[in-house]
Amino acid sequence: MTLPVVIDGNATLVSLIQPLAVRPGFVATHLPEVRVLSAFGYVASSPQIYEPSLMIVVQGSKVACLGPRTFEYGTGHYLIQALSVPFKCETFATPDKPLYGVSVAIDRVLLGELVQAMGPASG
Repeated sequence: MTLPVVIDGNATLVSLIQPLAVRPGFVATHLPEVRVLSAFGYVASSPQIYEPSLMIVVQGSKVACLGPRTFEYGTGHYLIQALSVPFKCETFATPDKPLYGVSVAIDRVLLGELVQAMGPASG
């Protein structure tokens, strides 16, 4: 997998996430809808359920497969899903360059209210 690399523009974010990543996988933060994600080595493709969220990867990369579609996202990239989605995911990380990311949950009820409040498109 070859994604464009963001040159250490994320170093500050990595340094902020590292102390919160107390174990591999998703770890809750003091903000109820925000979790950090970490992996310290390669994780083979396995089934996952992605809940509605915005996932930002600040170091490392992931490949998510949904049927015939493949989504690659890594350093400086993000993935947004508005519904619960079953993916097969593979994680690319090393002990020297762990995967770090931040996930912000999307409240579907609030999202629906925001869309309704916007009204029809003008023009």
